[in-house]
Amino acid sequence: MLERSPSAVLCAVSLLVLCVETAAAIGEAPGMFRGDPAHTGSYDEQGLKSLTLKWRVATGGKVRSSPIVVGELVLVGREDGKLYAVDRGSGSVRWTHACEGPVTSSPASAGGTVFVVDGRGNLDALRLDSGKLLWTVAVGDPVPYEQRPGEPRNWDFYLSSPTVHHGTVLFGGADGQVYAVD
Repeated sequence: MLERSPSAVLCAVSLLVLCVETAAAIGEAPGMFRGDPAHTGSYDEQGLKSLTLKWRVATGGKVRSSPIVVGELVLVGREDGKLYAVDRGSGSVRWTHACEGPVTSSPASAGGTVFVVDGRGNLDALRLDSGKLLWTVAVGDPVPYEQRPGEPRNWDFYLSSPTVHHGTVLFGGADGQVYAVD
């Protein structure tokens, strides 16, 4: 475990998942929040030639995580506690994974494995092709957080989107700890 440190806070925005055509096919490069371990938002693809709605997935709940695209899958979490793997071409749901709490952080993927942090701050590792659970890192009890005294908690301060760098998955748990997992 690393020294106690709050993670960066993600702004939550409801959205519809939509798929767009890109100039280059997306390969098997690692996928994560803002594209790389430094979260630069830089991508090797040339960019969009056009922006057209290809499909839409009714979420039935709020989507607060940013989706990632890995190969032919779009991966996105929902407040209902599920991670969805949606076919990039057709918009059909290929698999879902039920987490212990809401999924508001963005998933990450590397080497055929998907990593997702749930609302409790636990990290699940799943097979990219099937969504089968490989392992879980359970964290300690959540650190209470109030925006202002007497106001209800309406966002987290510690949870983060997982980042994969050189075979290590880094994430912030609801217990206020930052974790590095092989």
